Amino acid sequence: MLRILLFFMSFSITSTSWSNEVISDPETVKNIFNGKTVYGQHLRKKKPGYNVYFNPNGTFHRFNEQGKTNTGKWHIDNKARQCLEFAHKPGRVLCRAIMPAFVDGIYFRVRLKGDKRIKAVKFEDFREGDQVPK
Repeated sequence: MLRILLFFMSFSITSTSWSNEVISDPETVKNIFNGKTVYGQHLRKKKPGYNVYFNPNGTFHRFNEQGKTNTGKWHIDNKARQCLEFAHKPGRVLCRAIMPAFVDGIYFRVRLKGDKRIKAVKFEDFREGDQVPK
């Protein structure tokens, strides 16, 4: 019985992302965010957290904890990076890789620098539909 339990425990550990591997399939990344409201928290900057809705039509809008709103466009590029273009910065598109955490339902937006994965944003609390406060 103990061997069976250890086998399943080892499987669950290996199937969970303990590494620095980013998601390489664009469709997988799209499905994570498409049509969802997500809570995001900047990890490297002292900025307030926010709720953001990724509309299937390629637009997004977010509302942060201080009441500030942002809008723009989003897409997933052929390298499976999530790309954002804020309406207040037209023409400036920022693309970052997505890396799953070792806890289900949490993802990081990361900057790739050589072999390093620099975590910039933590995404969690994924909810279907537009649930951003108006």
